[in-house]
Amino acid sequence: MTRRLPQSYLALALLVLVGLEIPLGYFYAHGEESRFSQGAERDASMLAEVAEENIEKRKLETLPRADAGVRRRHRRSRRGRRFGSLRAGRGTAALLSA
Repeated sequence: MTRRLPQSYLALALLVLVGLEIPLGYFYAHGEESRFSQGAERDASMLAEVAEENIEKRKLETLPRADAGVRRRHRRSRRGRRFGSLRAGRGTAALLSA
């Protein structure tokens, strides 16, 4: 009898934790993913607006080169590094080498 009571309390606590943690974790992960994608979309639209203004004003030298990241990524992947970074104006984009 003295063993069954703590075991039943432990089983009940585990059941409640599993019943609450899995759905709450799922909703939290979904919210974080949504916030991340909205932030990335916002940053991309801001970068596009700045690039559009520079193109309209014919300030093409302020635009980053499109192939600069590919060259750096290829060079770093041959050296065996896993992560690299590319600075483009004010923002930084992380590159993963394949």
